[in-house]
Amino acid sequence: MTTIHIHEFSTGILVDGTGGAGEWKSQGFSGEYMNSTLAKIPTPVQLAIKNREFAVSEGASSQNPAIIGREVEYNQEAWSVIAVVTRGIDERGRGASLYRYFLCQGRGKLPDLVSWYMKNGMPTFNPSDHKQVDWFTEYDDTGTQINDYIPPELDGIWEGKTPIIITQKQPPYTALIIHKIASKTDPAKYNELISWACNVEALEKPNRFLVIHPASKKAEETIRATINSIPQLPPAIPEEPLIRTAIKNSCRTGNFQENLAPIEDALNNPKIQQDYTTFWNSIFEGQGSKDAYEQQIYDDFKVRLLTLQAIICPEKLPDFVAWIMKKQEDDYPISQSFQGEIVKAITQPNSLIFNQVKQGINILILHIIKQPDLIDATAKLLLDEVGLWGGTYKIYTSVGLRQDLKKKAGYLSTETEGLKEKEFYVLNDARWQEIKDELSRVWNHPFDPDQTTQKYIHLARLFDKLEVSSDEQYKGSSLTVFFYHLAQEKIPSDVYKRHKLKGDEDKNFDIKVQRDIPWQELVFIQTKKIAMLLLSYLLKVKGGAAGCIIPIIYFLLIFTLGGFFLQRLLNLANLSVPGLPGGSNNSESPIIKEAIKSFPKTKGSLLQIQQYLKQTTRADAFKPNKNEIDEAISKILDPTYSSNAGNSSTSNNYLNLKTIDKDKDKWIQAIIYYQLYKVTPSNSDDIDGIIDKDGITYQALKCNLLKNMQLQATQATADNCKKLGFSKVKVAKTTAKETTPSPSPTRDQKIEKAVSEFDKPQKTKSSLETLVKELDLDEAFSVSSSYNVINVLDPNNEFRISLSRMTEPADKEAWVKAILQYQESLKSRLKKEQSIKIDVDGVINYGKNTYNLLKCDVAAQLGKTLSKETSEICDKVKPIDPS
Repeated sequence: MTTIHIHEFSTGILVDGTGGAGEWKSQGFSGEYMNSTLAKIPTPVQLAIKNREFAVSEGASSQNPAIIGREVEYNQEAWSVIAVVTRGIDERGRGASLYRYFLCQGRGKLPDLVSWYMKNGMPTFNPSDHKQVDWFTEYDDTGTQINDYIPPELDGIWEGKTPIIITQKQPPYTALIIHKIASKTDPAKYNELISWACNVEALEKPNRFLVIHPASKKAEETIRATINSIPQLPPAIPEEPLIRTAIKNSCRTGNFQENLAPIEDALNNPKIQQDYTTFWNSIFEGQGSKDAYEQQIYDDFKVRLLTLQAIICPEKLPDFVAWIMKKQEDDYPISQSFQGEIVKAITQPNSLIFNQVKQGINILILHIIKQPDLIDATAKLLLDEVGLWGGTYKIYTSVGLRQDLKKKAGYLSTETEGLKEKEFYVLNDARWQEIKDELSRVWNHPFDPDQTTQKYIHLARLFDKLEVSSDEQYKGSSLTVFFYHLAQEKIPSDVYKRHKLKGDEDKNFDIKVQRDIPWQELVFIQTKKIAMLLLSYLLKVKGGAAGCIIPIIYFLLIFTLGGFFLQRLLNLANLSVPGLPGGSNNSESPIIKEAIKSFPKTKGSLLQIQQYLKQTTRADAFKPNKNEIDEAISKILDPTYSSNAGNSSTSNNYLNLKTIDKDKDKWIQAIIYYQLYKVTPSNSDDIDGIIDKDGITYQALKCNLLKNMQLQATQATADNCKKLGFSKVKVAKTTAKETTPSPSPTRDQKIEKAVSEFDKPQKTKSSLETLVKELDLDEAFSVSSSYNVINVLDPNNEFRISLSRMTEPADKEAWVKAILQYQESLKSRLKKEQSIKIDVDGVINYGKNTYNLLKCDVAAQLGKTLSKETSEICDKVKPIDPS
């Protein structure tokens, strides 16, 4: 016989009497536990509750109590806990899930707790059942039912994959039977913590249970749908709430020092390392990282959050670079400052955080091979020596990679064995190991680049930006030269000179490298030689200067006339576009660089032409669609279109406005071709690869499209096109149109429009979900956040809205009506001296006035303090009248 102490505590509410059928009314959640027999809730239990491991989905508890059993453990302290969940109501009839926890110290006590619970009238949440510290219950465990009986229909069910779902029957299976099945599952056999749920309608984290017994067939469907929507959850980690809080606090405040310890502990946690990516994805997506990427949200919190995610999860760095550099001027300084705080906080050079940063840099550099459009953004990040990645690249990756290649050169050039992996600084990384054999080929004799090495041209261009922008000189150990040699053997002439190599041949990492001499330079050299030989011959034959006058005049005339032609070719060669006269493979010429820099202007001009043409018509009043316009633009600009008998090289999407950012090099080449052969400028200085809406290329392309598509233009446009050589542009017949102001939408029209936008990014559903996250939805009493959001929008429970019901059309309409009512109340609460626009449209747009003011009202009800930036808008309206 053993006597165990059974403790208890309950969800804290502000009680306002009882309703019928034992349902409790509440004025809201107090934020503290009530009726507790413990002076302090044990840490393992606190962490499990914060981690939502006992949580049913809000509003999903039934009239019949649900029982959730779980063993919890943290720092070698273990407890067995059952949570009895019942449904209560507030003074407005709104439902809420109320918890009463029973617990005793140690593992293996769940059968004792269930037996005691069944024998003592199955107590549920009851604010009037007052308890005090040390009023625990003593229980003799000889009273625990020891019965291995399991119904025949459930025989062997424990051999399935967890979570095992046991279909409801009448009468339902007892909690003891559910516990016995859970104890027979494979995880339990391997001493994992036991967890089960009995008679539940819905669970927040059903994947975290061994066995689930739903309350009904509908509940079973809901639970299975939840499991399928989250196919994999990381294993339960007791420290998860501490980690999540550290992430959240550091991203809110920008202060990393105070939050470093839980994050570094997590990086060292072997349980997390077992499923590293899944765990951290769950943490960061829970804070809104996925929303920030998909909806392009750039607030201070999200910038820091995605910065930290890219550090801890190195594989996310390419996504982060693409995201942050879109708004580098506005938002990168926030990330840069946060990186600085992280650098200050990390005092140990062997910190795991630095290891993650090094991995991220390797991943990012090699990712350029697959996504070369990230070259500019990557160069900006790695050149930022103030930032964490930039500083690490300069002092470690850049130096280490050169040292590794020098070691390889020294060993391989003397035909000794290759270095052991541990002797490298950078090349021992798994990503570099995948390509080490291809890198080693440069020391082969003879070396001949092929299709497998051509892809390294992108790394050459990246390192060219990194090395040229650096003050250091890398003569003889240039990564740019190394990768150019690997990709195409010969080094472009301008790159060769820029990296201080001499003559036409030099050494780099003990490899003989050659300058790619431009053809025009070869022509000039050969012409010079021939001219000198010819003049020498004439001088000898004619016998003096007097006899050379006529030949000299001929030479001057030929060189003068030929000079114009040669200069034209030299200028065109400066464009460096393959396929054009004089073009080379060097894409780093000043003209190309300027065209890339000005590409947003070009893209905007093309889209403006597209919009213009969509408003035009043919003679039969037919308007062209977007696809027709895109195809027409491609047909005109694609230099290979006609040579493919009408089948453009766009079989590989050569010119496609949908992928214009990815294929900017191809667009610039096509524009230069168009400018050279079709716009016909007076000199090559007009060939710049840029389409400016005020320029001749823009006007010519627009006219060309009007003519080819047989679209009608205004008389003024047609006249302008005629001047540019497009005389066949048709003129539209003008008709006077009466304009009448459009009437204001009715309330029903507003509701219809708001319902149609409900699920769109950064609209109502997404905004509400983000709001409750920002108001600590994942903390111990986070249910009060969602409760108060609903309480503010629908104070009289008129529309019966619920955060668990936002998918059906009727549910969306109810939300929209509640929001319209709230927006109307905001206008009435607006202070006279304040100027702020409140749209009464039934929509909550993320970060806009309705969103921020709702956040103010919910925070006021919760007694929370918002950041100074957000709280400024709160003062523009009067508080909600409590009456």
